[in-house]
Amino acid sequence: TKDKKKCNFLFVGQGIHRKGLHHLLMAWKKADLKFSNLNIVSRYVDPQIKMNAKMADNVNFLKNIGRKEKKSIFLKNDVFVMPSIIEGFGYVYLEAFSYGLFCIGTKNSGLRDISSSETSRILEVGDIENLSLILNELQDIVLTKGIDREMIKSSIKSYTWENYRQKVSETC
Repeated sequence: TKDKKKCNFLFVGQGIHRKGLHHLLMAWKKADLKFSNLNIVSRYVDPQIKMNAKMADNVNFLKNIGRKEKKSIFLKNDVFVMPSIIEGFGYVYLEAFSYGLFCIGTKNSGLRDISSSETSRILEVGDIENLSLILNELQDIVLTKGIDREMIKSSIKSYTWENYRQKVSETC
């Protein structure tokens, strides 16, 4: 078992509705996680969203993060969560996987194209109830048995630029 006292969730992106931050904050409040922190890295957060975030416990806003700091932040967190309303490929999911973070995202993102049930949870857009349950599930997993960061890192080894270019070429 893990001897960890806190589970750290991470959101990285613009603090706007399209990224689902408002859904995340509603689910966070509903989940009422006593042994977790939500770390939000964003250069900009919509003022209405930020106002609503003040009603939730254990939420930390970080901005003006440099490249070295960003790497450190990824390494200090356990679960990446971005419940986007719409997201293209979602490069940030690959970035999170490269640091061994378990990912939570929506069906409207590229996460389901690059993950499995061992590395992610994927939900419907706007499903606050399910997101709150998943947040609780991941807190329990991280604090009891832990996550296999090395397995998560290795799960994306085939996603190289060379393979990407080859698949684009084949598709065209």
